[in-house]
Amino acid sequence: MTSRLSYPRAALFALSLTIFASGCSRSIEPVVRPVLPDMPATTASPCVDPGVASDAYVALTEVRVALAACRRKQADAVAFYQDVKGRMQ
Repeated sequence: MTSRLSYPRAALFALSLTIFASGCSRSIEPVVRPVLPDMPATTASPCVDPGVASDAYVALTEVRVALAACRRKQADAVAFYQDVKGRMQ
Protein backbone atom coordinates (compact mmCIF):
# COMPACT_ATOMS: atom_id res chain seq x y z
CA MET A 1 0.00 0.00 0.00
CA THR A 2 1.40 3.37 -0.93
CA SER A 3 1.01 6.20 1.43
CA ARG A 4 0.20 9.73 0.46
CA LEU A 5 3.62 10.85 1.59
CA SER A 6 5.38 8.75 -1.03
CA TYR A 7 4.17 10.96 -3.90
CA PRO A 8 6.46 13.80 -4.89
CA ARG A 9 5.29 17.25 -3.89
CA ALA A 10 5.17 18.42 -7.49
CA ALA A 11 2.76 15.65 -8.44
CA LEU A 12 0.50 16.43 -5.49
CA PHE A 13 0.60 20.12 -6.34
CA ALA A 14 -0.28 19.41 -9.99
CA LEU A 15 -3.13 17.11 -8.99
CA SER A 16 -4.58 19.60 -6.53
CA LEU A 17 -4.19 22.45 -9.02
CA THR A 18 -6.00 20.42 -11.69
CA ILE A 19 -8.85 19.60 -9.32
CA PHE A 20 -9.08 23.22 -8.22
CA ALA A 21 -9.07 24.51 -11.80
CA SER A 22 -11.69 22.03 -12.96
CA GLY A 23 -13.98 23.13 -10.15
CA CYS A 24 -13.64 26.78 -11.12
CA SER A 25 -14.32 26.36 -14.80
CA ARG A 26 -17.81 26.28 -16.16
CA SER A 27 -19.36 26.42 -19.56
CA ILE A 28 -19.37 29.94 -20.87
CA GLU A 29 -22.27 30.94 -23.04
CA PRO A 30 -21.41 33.31 -25.85
CA VAL A 31 -22.64 36.82 -25.30
CA VAL A 32 -24.35 38.42 -28.26
CA ARG A 33 -23.87 42.15 -28.20
CA PRO A 34 -26.30 44.12 -30.31
CA VAL A 35 -25.03 46.61 -32.82
CA LEU A 36 -26.17 49.99 -31.59
CA PRO A 37 -26.96 52.72 -34.09
CA ASP A 38 -24.98 55.92 -33.97
CA MET A 39 -26.58 58.82 -32.13
CA PRO A 40 -27.49 61.70 -34.44
CA ALA A 41 -24.73 64.33 -34.60
CA THR A 42 -27.07 67.11 -33.51
CA THR A 43 -27.98 65.17 -30.38
CA ALA A 44 -24.41 64.08 -29.61
CA SER A 45 -22.95 67.58 -29.77
CA PRO A 46 -22.57 69.40 -26.44
CA CYS A 47 -24.81 72.25 -25.42
CA VAL A 48 -23.53 75.77 -26.07
CA ASP A 49 -23.02 78.25 -23.25
CA PRO A 50 -23.24 81.73 -24.76
CA GLY A 51 -21.64 83.32 -21.73
CA VAL A 52 -22.24 86.90 -20.63
CA ALA A 53 -20.45 89.46 -22.77
CA SER A 54 -23.07 92.12 -23.39
CA ASP A 55 -26.05 93.90 -21.91
CA ALA A 56 -27.87 91.92 -19.22
CA TYR A 57 -31.12 91.69 -21.20
CA VAL A 58 -29.32 90.49 -24.32
CA ALA A 59 -27.30 87.98 -22.28
CA LEU A 60 -30.47 86.73 -20.57
CA THR A 61 -32.13 86.25 -23.96
CA GLU A 62 -29.08 84.38 -25.33
CA VAL A 63 -28.96 82.11 -22.30
CA ARG A 64 -32.69 81.36 -22.55
CA VAL A 65 -32.36 80.49 -26.25
CA ALA A 66 -29.36 78.25 -25.51
CA LEU A 67 -31.24 76.57 -22.67
CA ALA A 68 -34.22 75.86 -24.92
CA ALA A 69 -31.91 74.34 -27.56
CA CYS A 70 -30.23 72.22 -24.89
CA ARG A 71 -33.60 70.98 -23.62
CA ARG A 72 -34.54 69.96 -27.17
CA LYS A 73 -31.25 68.06 -27.49
CA GLN A 74 -31.86 66.31 -24.19
CA ALA A 75 -35.39 65.36 -25.25
CA ASP A 76 -34.03 64.04 -28.58
CA ALA A 77 -31.40 61.99 -26.72
CA VAL A 78 -34.04 60.49 -24.43
CA ALA A 79 -36.26 59.65 -27.40
CA PHE A 80 -33.29 58.06 -29.19
CA TYR A 81 -32.44 55.99 -26.11
CA GLN A 82 -36.03 54.82 -25.67
CA ASP A 83 -36.24 53.89 -29.35
CA VAL A 84 -33.04 51.82 -29.15
CA LYS A 85 -34.12 50.21 -25.87
CA GLY A 86 -37.50 49.34 -27.37
CA ARG A 87 -35.85 47.63 -30.34
CA MET A 88 -33.65 45.53 -28.06
CA GLN A 89 -36.52 44.00 -26.12
